[in-house]
Amino acid sequence: MERLSGKIHKTENRKIKILQFGEGNFLRAFADWIVQAMNDTGAYDGNVAVVQPIEAGRVNELKEQDGLYTLYLKGIDKEKTVRSRQVIDVLGDFINPYTEYGKFLAYAQNGDLEIVLSNTTESGIRLDKTDTDFTKCPRSFPGKLLAFLEARYKYFKGDFQKGLGIIPCELIDDNGAELKRVLTGLAESRGMGADFIEWLTKANRF
Repeated sequence: MERLSGKIHKTENRKIKILQFGEGNFLRAFADWIVQAMNDTGAYDGNVAVVQPIEAGRVNELKEQDGLYTLYLKGIDKEKTVRSRQVIDVLGDFINPYTEYGKFLAYAQNGDLEIVLSNTTESGIRLDKTDTDFTKCPRSFPGKLLAFLEARYKYFKGDFQKGLGIIPCELIDDNGAELKRVLTGLAESRGMGADFIEWLTKANRF
């Protein structure tokens, strides 16, 4: 059987509007499926750029299939048994920040970007006060995200209209508030200025 790819499945050339940290089954079968549904119904028109959150990841596997994969659904809907399969085609780009750090930061300049999604396991949202060298790819997810947001802040000169909707899907209580707290703490550890921290906490919606 031929591998699923853009050669055998037509894909839509949509703008990248979502940056996604994580390439696992949960995000692909839930969040990306929702993006697919919104695109298919005309409620949205955007694709996802996937960022590999750890050094051992799967972005290369996704890239080999042009980001395409088949989602199987099986269950009960309105008292009827449902079994379906659908090709998901919303993954538009793939970034390994450990080897493509420049490409990763360049996405901060994308004026079409609206949303950051993440699922980096329950331990992904934690404060590492030593993860402050942004000349290379930071170790932690908050470090990567803060480096990205700093690059966006600088490129758009602190424009409050260029903040993002940040939606962490990590399975911890109050994940949005906790990520905001960790990012603020890391920014303070790096000695980042009050103007940036105000933009971080007020222009971005967690």
